Amino acid sequence: MRRAGLGSSRVAAALGLLMACLSVNRATGTDRPPCDLTAQHAGLTFPVERIDVNWACRVQQVVDDYTTVGRVGPIRTHLSDDIYADLLNHPAMIATLVNRLGIGPYRAEMRGPDEFWVNDGDGMEGVVHLLHQDRRARIYYLEGFHDSAMFPRVYAKAVVLLAVDPVKEPQGTQSVDTMLVTYTRLDNRFLAGLVSAIRPLVGNAVTRKLLRGFEAANRLAQAMIEHPDWVLREAMTPPALESGEVAFLKQSIAGLPHVSFSQRTGPVIP
Repeated sequence: MRRAGLGSSRVAAALGLLMACLSVNRATGTDRPPCDLTAQHAGLTFPVERIDVNWACRVQQVVDDYTTVGRVGPIRTHLSDDIYADLLNHPAMIATLVNRLGIGPYRAEMRGPDEFWVNDGDGMEGVVHLLHQDRRARIYYLEGFHDSAMFPRVYAKAVVLLAVDPVKEPQGTQSVDTMLVTYTRLDNRFLAGLVSAIRPLVGNAVTRKLLRGFEAANRLAQAMIEHPDWVLREAMTPPALESGEVAFLKQSIAGLPHVSFSQRTGPVIP
């Protein structure tokens, strides 16, 4: 009986010590996974502290264990920073218009307030999550796959950090320079057997596919400047875009420099 009592007391003591440790961890925050993200990426600073804690670890896994990393830009877009930000908030509208304008077969549809599905029309498909946005930066997390004739289906995760820098042109108009920092992690057993020299080649190909959505936005922005009537006509061609999207396009185009609705009539692109 004494041995049983001694054993019970030891168990009770161990449980008490465990509970005390858990209490200390809760007080200090050390019971949470260590997912501290660095703010510096490719010489640029991003507000990673504003990423929700539920996404921080997913982002860290890609950033710390990437297959490829790259920096693209600066890319000059002749829109003010507020119009450019609003444009990026309409991925489905962008996809519809680039298809109707013949810019590319890119497709997208909203799946939630900060989530949308994309398909580049050339083997790349996935879901994009917008983790943070403000006037100067955006942070995206992507999960998808790529089909090609050379390799089996390649699954990938990516983190895209977008920096936006407003620019005043010599003639006084407003533009933005954008920089993209991309981390891509390939999740494929087949690729694990490839030599290290080949994995980055596949990773770079997937990364270029992932960035097509941003390329589509920039090309649509250029079309809004050079061919505003055509853009509006396609936006209102049945089935027309939502009324809010059409209103956004009209207001944005009307505010662009050197655009006159009375002077631009009829087809402007062959």
